[in-house]
Amino acid sequence: MYDFLFLICTTEKSKFLSKFLKSVNNLKIKNRRIKLLIIENSIKKKHKSLIGKTLIKHIPFEYSLEKKIGIPFARNKALRLSKKIKARYLCFFDDDCEISRDWMEKIIEFKKKIKSEIVTGPQIPKQKNQYHSILSKSPYNFQKLRWAATNNVVIDKKILDKHNIEFSTKLANIGGSDQLFFTQLNLKGFEIRWCSNAKVFENQNNLERNFKWFIKRSFRYGISSNLIYKEAYGSFKGSLFVILKFFYELLFFFNYFALVIINPKKNSLFSIMYLFRSIGSFLSLFGIKIKSYI
Repeated sequence: MYDFLFLICTTEKSKFLSKFLKSVNNLKIKNRRIKLLIIENSIKKKHKSLIGKTLIKHIPFEYSLEKKIGIPFARNKALRLSKKIKARYLCFFDDDCEISRDWMEKIIEFKKKIKSEIVTGPQIPKQKNQYHSILSKSPYNFQKLRWAATNNVVIDKKILDKHNIEFSTKLANIGGSDQLFFTQLNLKGFEIRWCSNAKVFENQNNLERNFKWFIKRSFRYGISSNLIYKEAYGSFKGSLFVILKFFYELLFFFNYFALVIINPKKNSLFSIMYLFRSIGSFLSLFGIKIKSYI
């Protein structure tokens, strides 16, 4: 019986997997038992030898290849394989992050105070990036959330063993399958809370996260709305929520646009973000999709 089962989905293009594995080596584990389940979403195996060479010997791992390209396919395979492993908590991380050394201690402390079935925390860029900062959420500690991302999240494994829920492959190209997944769990009555102290740090290429990336990502957040809301709430209610979301984002666009004179740089970026989100939300109502993940 493991205390923590880490699920990591990676690809053959991954640049930072070794750094993630080294951060696992450095975790303060004490008497806790952990295991890694690593799914490579590629046509051929690339990282298996790297994993074996990097992880210290007392940390067990399983490796598997998922040839259907798309992150939901890899996440679903991780879920299916995890059902064969006895563990108390299941944890999702991105392959480009580094886990803070005291992450496990902070999660255990948090779980003693709050009995939430799902706990998520911040993913902090190692290099400051203004565009990423604008897009990132920053809830307060212990805050209840409606959904979580798979970059830093802990789930009571028994709820996933009991409920046969998977990541939607309809969102393989658009993104947002993790938002839908955790929204559906939340709608089933499982509480999601924010733990500010359980931190992971994201490695990134700031040259790739530029203004063009910022606009595309903002648009993608909007364009995925229709599928996510309809899958979660049903066709009629989902469409209604998307319409409300469109007006909400449009309102915020005008609000930040009016405040540009106070803080030109920050508020102009916020106004652009909400503008492209609102455009994406509106277009999603007509079934318009994007062809590749941004």
